[in-house]
Amino acid sequence: MDFPDFEIDGEPWTKRGDFERISSLVRLKIPDNRWKTVSFNIFEVPNQKGGLLERLKVLQVHLEQYTNKILRIIKQTPIKSKQLDNFLDKVVNNKG
Repeated sequence: MDFPDFEIDGEPWTKRGDFERISSLVRLKIPDNRWKTVSFNIFEVPNQKGGLLERLKVLQVHLEQYTNKILRIIKQTPIKSKQLDNFLDKVVNNKG
């Protein structure tokens, strides 16, 4: 598995509402096959130059060169301040 040689920031993910199961997996002393259902969803590539989208592009280029079934970049949706409340309501209504 080819993780990049630069810092990435994200969280383990399976599906919405599955925090307790992921938390139990993280606490295992000996990993089991349930880890195969977990991805690592990336929302930031700190210590890279540029704005957020430029920093995430660094990881995107890496993933194009090195196959990795675990790392996923979280889709970023630029919104204007007037849209923020509507967008937040949509996320919360979908249990986000």
